Amino acid sequence: MRAYAPNFPLVGLLAALAVGGAAREVVRRVRARRRIARGSRELEDNALVTLRGTVHPLGSLLVAPVLGTSCVAHRTEARVYDPNARSQGRRPVTTHARTELVRFELRCAAGNVLIEGDRVELDMRLRELRWRHVQREQAFLQGSGLPYHPDSVTCYQAVVVPGQKVTVHGVVRVEAAPASADETGFREVARVVHVIGDERHPLVITDV
Repeated sequence: MRAYAPNFPLVGLLAALAVGGAAREVVRRVRARRRIARGSRELEDNALVTLRGTVHPLGSLLVAPVLGTSCVAHRTEARVYDPNARSQGRRPVTTHARTELVRFELRCAAGNVLIEGDRVELDMRLRELRWRHVQREQAFLQGSGLPYHPDSVTCYQAVVVPGQKVTVHGVVRVEAAPASADETGFREVARVVHVIGDERHPLVITDV
């Protein structure tokens, strides 16, 4: 069997990018914490808000790609190492990551709030997956253009699961709740509160 022979100039370039990526990750998390700290607790339309409460699912759950955990959100990373480097103190040459979210309800002191959005950051500790799931790892890396060698890939994951206590930061959107068919006369208009993430203000979810 032919031994894996790394392209050393490419490995060096990817290693440099990985170091830069690590620095960007630190900066991203610092900025996320600052946004959380600045959020209001008032549910006013278009306000930036920070709320703490319990996760309640509203439909189908996600399946985190490598571990297979049922969740409402996850961040999964596969860190690819030079297979010829020593295991101690080695740095990843590149990282493939994915973050996903499905709509859920946050039950908090301010009421029940719908959490949704296309942009989300999980400001949570990534845990190394020590149990190997080779087929899932391969499927996760498929399409990334990265080589897969079980001895040179380590996967990490953070998940948000039903019943978990989390803090959410995002933009408030307030809508009038639809009236039921048998309602007549005047009443106080019920409202539905969403906290969303968009391109300018991604959702931030943390477990602290």
